[in-house]
Amino acid sequence: MSDKTEKAAGAFNEQQSDITAAFEGFLQDRVLPQYRDIIDRFVEQATVEEPEMRLRMRGGTARYYSVPVFKLARDIVAISPTKSGVTFSFTAGAAFTDPFDLLGGDGKRPRTIRVSDETEYLADAMAHYLRQAAILDRNAIRTKQQTGIDGSTRDA
Repeated sequence: MSDKTEKAAGAFNEQQSDITAAFEGFLQDRVLPQYRDIIDRFVEQATVEEPEMRLRMRGGTARYYSVPVFKLARDIVAISPTKSGVTFSFTAGAAFTDPFDLLGGDGKRPRTIRVSDETEYLADAMAHYLRQAAILDRNAIRTKQQTGIDGSTRDA
């Protein structure tokens, strides 16, 4: 391994360690004990369904605490705990098909799913939404690469 590659790998591993520590701190500080299994189940499923997705912590200000998100090129789903459950907010959820009729919200882009009990967690539905989120994100990347900033199509 070259010095550059070794240095990059070390920086990546350090960054992943920081993210893991921040995520563990988030679970302990912000998630009620009865909802931690829901988040653990989703994180495990997300990494299996879409191994290219990466977990990161987003945000964090004096008013708002940071939340974990999964991303490919962009953030595709955020995990937000509340006193009554866990909300999964899919950034492009408005474009999803919803055969499970679980998506809530009426914004231009995001849709949410609230889970209040682990028995309500529908793995098949979450897999469906995770796959759609990844497909839409990958398609957006391809479209961006094929068009100019002004939206004109680039010559192939």
